[in-house]
Order: sequence, then C-alpha cells, then structure tokens
Amino acid sequence: MAPARRRRRAGAELPRSTAERYGLSWAHVRARRPDLVYVSVSCYGYGGPWESRRGYETQAQAASGIMCRAGDAERPRVLGPYNLLDYGTGVLAAFAAALGLYHRATTGAGVHAHTSLTQAATHHQGVHLVGADQRVTAEPSGPYALGTGPLHRFHRASDGWLFVAGGAGDEDFASATSAEWVTKLRSAGIAAHEVVGLAELMTDPAVRARGLAVSQLSEEAGEVVMPGIAIGLTRTPARLGAAVRRPGADGPAVLAAHGYGDNDIEELARGWVLQTAALPSGWDHF
Repeated sequence: MAPARRRRRAGAELPRSTAERYGLSWAHVRARRPDLVYVSVSCYGYGGPWESRRGYETQAQAASGIMCRAGDAERPRVLGPYNLLDYGTGVLAAFAAALGLYHRATTGAGVHAHTSLTQAATHHQGVHLVGADQRVTAEPSGPYALGTGPLHRFHRASDGWLFVAGGAGDEDFASATSAEWVTKLRSAGIAAHEVVGLAELMTDPAVRARGLAVSQLSEEAGEVVMPGIAIGLTRTPARLGAAVRRPGADGPAVLAAHGYGDNDIEELARGWVLQTAALPSGWDHF
C-alpha cells in the first residue's frame, strides 16, 4: 500500500492492538469476566497521543531524560547494559497486579491495572524530577557522576577504586590500596567497599555459595556462568531450570500442553503472535 494510503486521517481511530484484534483486550475480557484483574504494559502508557506507538528500552530512555543523564545534553548515551526500564516496568506491573487483587478481594470487582516503560522511568528518577526546571548547576553525569560529595563518592586508591559513604575526611586515598583503605574505614565505622569487576564477582566463592552466580548448560554455548535467582522464598523456593534454551524454544510445547494443536500453533505463528521457526540466538551479543 502506498505511503499516502497508510497515513491515518485526522480524527480516525488509533490502530487496534494485537490484543484487540484477537478479542483479548480489557473491554473484551471484562465483558465475559467482570471480576478479572487485567494487567497490561506498554512503552508510553495507557491513553495519550503516544498510546499506539511501539517502543522499547532505548526509546523510553530517550523520551524520559535518562539518556541525557547517562551522558549529557550534547552527547546522550544509553544507560546500560542493565535494562533499568524493562525490569523496573516488570516490578511495577507485579505491584499493580497485587493492588488489583486486593481491590477485587475488598470490592468483588475486577480492574484494569497498567503501567509503562516511561512511567517506570519517571518513578526511578523522582528525586531528580522535583524542581528540575529550577536547578542552577547541571547534575554530574557520565564519567563525572562519581558521587554527591567527597564523603559519599568513588575514590581512586593506589590499585583501583573504592566507594566511601561517611565522614572520611580529606584522606589521600592514592597512598594505599583499596583493600587497605576499606579495612581502615570499616574499623572506624565508615561504610566502604572495593569496586569489584564482573569477572571477579562471578567467580567469588561467597557469591557462588549464595547462588548469585551459577553454572548452567546452554544448548547453544555449553556450560556457562550466569547470574542466579535474586529472590528467596522459604515456603516455595525458586529453582533453576535444567538447561538454557533458545528464546521461544518451549513455546509449542507449552501451547500443546494447553490444548493447542499443530494447526492452531501454525496459525498463531502466521499472525505474528509467536515465533516457532528460525528462533533468535540468546548469545549473539557475546
């Protein structure tokens, strides 16, 4: 179709989402189960002029000022590799679901709970957003964001870096190693810790003993060291799977276990609801 025909006319309805096309939107499911707690997430939020736009971690960072804070106004940078907004939105969605369940338990009615990547961005930057238009000095960013002051910041020792939080005074940190300074500061009741590299972290015996670094078998890469489970439950402890598979590899088996036949799965794949062939590698970025 020509670009001119694809262009939406003024006043026309926004494109329907995938959930709406398959009859699974909030309006659809509420009509059948009014007590349902329905949770949805998006990039730009529910309602507003950007509601139908696609977006991911990087777009949400660009739209919420995070890229300018990771770099500066002249040269913005992506904050990473930790996807703050992807994970943060998941946490907010789980919290929204819990609030929705409480609402149903107290009122008997269902609710549509929703959040977005950009809402997670504003949540995580709350302390920086208050009075942002009245700040006289620019916030340190990028390589200059070492801390908020000499007594709460990173300092370079003779062999590496350490972070100090407390009344350390005007010490010459370059005169001793980071381990020596950490020992001295802790003995004086001051919080301090050496800056640890990722390779050192993943092989630390204490980290491995706590299950924060684990070895797993990947069907693509063989045995690999990976981050472990970061939460603990006494009654229903979480456990690791037996192997790491390609993203989406278990999709057909999961659908088959819920009554979907081969024809159903092929139809879903043709409609871009799921991907069953030419699955992406989980290790291309290494």
